Amino acid sequence: MATTTTSSLDFPCPSTSSFQVLVDDSDLAQIKYSDGWLTAGARGFECNATTHGSVHVTGTHTTATFSFEGIGVQVYGTIAPNGIPTSTYQLDDLALFTFTFNANTGNTTNYRVQYYASPVLEPGNHTLVISSDGPVGSSQMFLDYIIYNPVPSYVSDASSGAGTSTSSALPSITSLSGSGPSTCHSAISFSTGALAGGIIGGTILGLLLGILFSLITFWKRKQRNSTSTDIDILTEATGDRTSSSVSMPAQSYTQSYNAFSQTHSSTMPVVLSPPVRNRNYYIPDRKNRPPKSSSEPMIIQNGGAGSGSGSEMEEEIRSQPPAYAN
Repeated sequence: MATTTTSSLDFPCPSTSSFQVLVDDSDLAQIKYSDGWLTAGARGFECNATTHGSVHVTGTHTTATFSFEGIGVQVYGTIAPNGIPTSTYQLDDLALFTFTFNANTGNTTNYRVQYYASPVLEPGNHTLVISSDGPVGSSQMFLDYIIYNPVPSYVSDASSGAGTSTSSALPSITSLSGSGPSTCHSAISFSTGALAGGIIGGTILGLLLGILFSLITFWKRKQRNSTSTDIDILTEATGDRTSSSVSMPAQSYTQSYNAFSQTHSSTMPVVLSPPVRNRNYYIPDRKNRPPKSSSEPMIIQNGGAGSGSGSEMEEEIRSQPPAYAN
């Protein structure tokens, strides 16, 4: 029965971003193999047309050790038809990870399957140990390539005659997926200085707004108090002027009336007309004055302010001739 192959990419080695470094399985300078590995490969489907497959031999523990300086690492390989290989991955002192392919491969070969993806690591040197476990005659795992994420601002251009490596210097963890399951990680860094600057800036802004609000409130309160004081002063001044203008004519009228009452002894009735301002009294000449009945009332006008004092009125009244007798 013929077998079919699948590939997620149309070119041998997958394209990587500027944040990744790809190390092929054939790079023996960076990957250290124990006994129990064989070389294989399919041109056009596997990176650099090479793979390292584990051979399960009694008493042999097949391992591959990869050391790198970075913040993350991922492992990719091939799963042969009718094979469900088991492998383990030990990164530094982290918990052991066991990979098991959960798909029925049947007669299909799966390429670029992600065997392992690490969490975000502390920048520095790390060591990954890959082990292929299984009884004799069990399915093989085929290691195709490893991708790791270098330390930020770290650039490494390393290559060997037998393999291919690509370097970059940005902190990110991105995995390339094949037909099998894959995991994508991203490294996020927070700037403590930026956070502290934001907190301090927000605090200063809040203080400035509080001071501005207090100044506006104080200014409005001062304006209200000033307006109230001006109204009180204006009211007091207006009241004084009104009292003076009302009381003065009454006082003048009373004084004139008292003076007249004290000096005039005639029995004639006296009628006082309302005060007229700035009016001069006209007293006719005694010679040309017609006789007047004693029963006719005498009208005396009070000139108010500026019409003369009480003594002048008294003198004028005394100079008037007595009534003619019948």
